[in-house]
Amino acid sequence: MSGYSHLTAEERDRIADLRAAGLSLRAIARALGRAASTVSRELRRNALDSGAYRPHVADGSYLLRRQRRAVLEVDAKLATYVPDRLAEGWTPEQIAGRLRLGIETGLRAVCTETLYGWIYRARATAERTRRVRSTVGVRVLRLPPAARHGRLPSMGCLLALLALISPRLVIFLLWIFSNVLSRAFGSWIIPLLGFFLLPWTTLAYTAFWDWGPGHHVVGFEWFFVILAFVIDLGSHTQERTAWRARGSG
Repeated sequence: MSGYSHLTAEERDRIADLRAAGLSLRAIARALGRAASTVSRELRRNALDSGAYRPHVADGSYLLRRQRRAVLEVDAKLATYVPDRLAEGWTPEQIAGRLRLGIETGLRAVCTETLYGWIYRARATAERTRRVRSTVGVRVLRLPPAARHGRLPSMGCLLALLALISPRLVIFLLWIFSNVLSRAFGSWIIPLLGFFLLPWTTLAYTAFWDWGPGHHVVGFEWFFVILAFVIDLGSHTQERTAWRARGSG
């Protein structure tokens, strides 16, 4: 290679997928067309303490390393707002989604990767570590497996209960407060169609994609996605039957 260039977000996603598939470091480098030393340096710098590699955390860490001072260090209001929301159990996706709405007076919008990067960097600075410990506790510094993907178990239970009332409501909430739908389907068009046509199927696929290793729906998980599809079809059938009954009446 003629020179070094930084990894893109898409390349980091591929590294996570290929690593989850069990490929060696050199095999990942060949698949990316990168030097093995580049992939090795990326994993060494941006892997979590557990050894796991999350592309959104890696993106945030890289962006923050390039900045002289992080946004959360410059903006005192954000530096207070973000830890407070984390302490209440909010995920970085929810915080970023809330800020994007512009309803928090005097607070600028920040992306999810910046928030993850700030949390990641908190381990490296003693003063920031002390603040995060006092507000967020071990949950942020030692993220459980579910939370490393941007989820918290309590939030998942709440969404599951809401889904029993209305799956479309849960899709709407996910759309506002996270980017998991667009990441799961690779665009916003498919989940938008799913919102109107196949809400249960859209939710089931998104859930198993987000929970599974390497962000894939595999094996027996497809049974539940198909089951959700059958439920959606049954719901449409019932709606058509009720509509015909009203028409004939």
